[in-house]
Amino acid sequence: VSGIDRRSLSSALAGAFAGTSRADRFAHSNSSFLNADTTDSNSNKRQKLSGQGECYLMGSTLVDKNPGAYCSGGWIWCKCPEFAITRPDKSRVDREEDIVAFQQEYRACVQRGERVSQKLILDLAKKHNVVYGKWLLRVAPDSVEEIWPKIRNAVLEGKLASAKIADTLEGDVFMVCVYTNDYTNKKEVLRVRQAIHELGIYTRTALYYKPDCITYLDLYAGAKKGLRMTIYSCGGGATKTKPEDYDCTTLMSAEIKCTGTEGCPRCYPKCIGL
Repeated sequence: VSGIDRRSLSSALAGAFAGTSRADRFAHSNSSFLNADTTDSNSNKRQKLSGQGECYLMGSTLVDKNPGAYCSGGWIWCKCPEFAITRPDKSRVDREEDIVAFQQEYRACVQRGERVSQKLILDLAKKHNVVYGKWLLRVAPDSVEEIWPKIRNAVLEGKLASAKIADTLEGDVFMVCVYTNDYTNKKEVLRVRQAIHELGIYTRTALYYKPDCITYLDLYAGAKKGLRMTIYSCGGGATKTKPEDYDCTTLMSAEIKCTGTEGCPRCYPKCIGL
């Protein structure tokens, strides 16, 4: 791996994976799930893992002493130890070799002078099967002790696959990522957004979804003029481009126009404008 690839991977894997081995890093690793203790019944394991635990602020640092959480790379992580068993179709992981191939082809496109666009990045990512992604949540310090345990417990109870929260403030908020294994699977992406809504949090606010392929390229807000970092949104009140959707019924693609017709390419599962 070249120096450029290694720097990109180091940053991206710290933000998207966390663990011990290469392609099997982080909470999404099938082997990590399958190696989980299976001697207890499912209900007993959930009862042990999903207790409130000790989650509190120490200055500007978040501490979570729940046994189902662990710290790595400046993040507090949690994973469902049964998710790969109960939902194997939702437990794949982006492989490091695929990430490197994706990075190399993207860099070749840039060197040829191709215009960098979200469509270019997503097309390359799908070509190389680099399709992890996450819902982004910004949590204020005065509510983090309430909101993070709800998300962590939803993971440990099997409602979500994995999530992480920054253990220190980024600006004036704690950043949270709630993951899905395939951004092209709109049904699962929407289900996870609805699961967050069902926790009683972010019920009046739109959330935005960022694919990991953009993170792997070290692209963040403002990195390139006109390049949008997120690909979906869901929830929130009415805007100039959509009606209100407080029940999170519709997943909307960011760079596709709503046609207001059956089969609208922007809205899933049906056009919110009808």
